[in-house]
Amino acid sequence: MVPNGSGIGRWLRRSAVLLIAAGLLFGGGLAAASDGRDGAALYRRLAQVAGGQGDPAIFEQLNTGARQLDWSQAREKAFTGHLRIIRVKNAENNPDRRAVYLLRELTGEVYILETPADTADFAEGVDTPYAGLDAKFESKLELRALHMPGNIGEVDYRFARLAAAPVQPTLDRIFKIAIILMLFFVMVGMGLTLTFKDFALVFTKPRGIVLGQVLQFGFMPLLAMTIALLIQDAMGDFFSSMFVTSGLFGLIMYVAGIIAIFLYKPLLPVTKHG
Repeated sequence: MVPNGSGIGRWLRRSAVLLIAAGLLFGGGLAAASDGRDGAALYRRLAQVAGGQGDPAIFEQLNTGARQLDWSQAREKAFTGHLRIIRVKNAENNPDRRAVYLLRELTGEVYILETPADTADFAEGVDTPYAGLDAKFESKLELRALHMPGNIGEVDYRFARLAAAPVQPTLDRIFKIAIILMLFFVMVGMGLTLTFKDFALVFTKPRGIVLGQVLQFGFMPLLAMTIALLIQDAMGDFFSSMFVTSGLFGLIMYVAGIIAIFLYKPLLPVTKHG
């Protein structure tokens, strides 16, 4: 059932409140992340080198330089953040030239992670904090690490060494599982309401379906990537800016969907049951 005129106003007011709340939330995140601009510049520079726009020797200098630091002077710190791995395309056999590992706090602080010279320490099941580290790339992590400043090639960097294996927060794991289950039951529930007539309307009135597919899988990803590139300086790196952009797009889609129902209902292939 489509809401009447008073219903439209109520939905629009609720949507406005959600957008304002999102602006305050994400605006605060942008302000907090702006302290890590040096880290963002480092990430971009290393990413350019990994893409072939620079000398990959900087990767070896950072990896070997981190191991040569006097870690007895370092301080231990516990924080929540993410693991970032920048890999060189067409890398040489030298492991130190293949990749640089970074730790990024939620506040935007970026550390170059000291990694073992022996790649066997990264294998699953070994008794080191680095065991299975590559598999933790896409998750939020609870980290405990030693950190200290260092100078490589007359440039100051922040370095870190893992003091314990990174752990994915329990709530984060539960949230990911809940999202999968929620999407499963929502899609099954929607599918149970469809009839053969609904599928027939897709072919008799394809304009709305085709337009939706083009916008959903063509225009929206390109627009999201463009916005993420524009705000990545403030967020610290491209992945975090994509996260914020995805959240904003979710709210925008909510409002746009309501408006579309009222303005373009005649184009939608909807049938009345009963």
